[in-house]
Amino acid sequence: MSICAMANALHSFLVIIFLTGSHAQHSVNQDPSVIASPGDNVRMSCTLGGGLTVSSNSVRFVQQKLNSTPRFILYYVSESSKGMGSGVPARFVGSGSGSVGYLSVNGVRPEDEGDYYCFTWTGTQHHCDYSKRGSNSKTYTGLFKEN
Repeated sequence: MSICAMANALHSFLVIIFLTGSHAQHSVNQDPSVIASPGDNVRMSCTLGGGLTVSSNSVRFVQQKLNSTPRFILYYVSESSKGMGSGVPARFVGSGSGSVGYLSVNGVRPEDEGDYYCFTWTGTQHHCDYSKRGSNSKTYTGLFKEN
């Protein structure tokens, strides 16, 4: 099972189906990688494609550390509709505008290192992408459908 599917499983049980045909117009794209030093402030973007907007569909971020279970970080729809995962430090902040959602980490700490995945829900399908540690261009986009 892909990491995107495991991340979404925090909310529901899903089966992965790769993007094909008429569903391919909806997409999620992230920055391929972010390099930071302890104390830096960083912002990772998550761009929704195919006419999707953050205010209508939301963005959600998950952190994956090596040999660990994915951790739900936050979701963001608007300033009045957002939420944090259990035990996530306040230095993680969600924001967004139009078709772009952001995960900011204010005052990065060594324990923040990991792969960060963003995903959205279109009403019938999950779309997912990730920024993989140490990668310059590797991107995975998957389509998820509930059982």
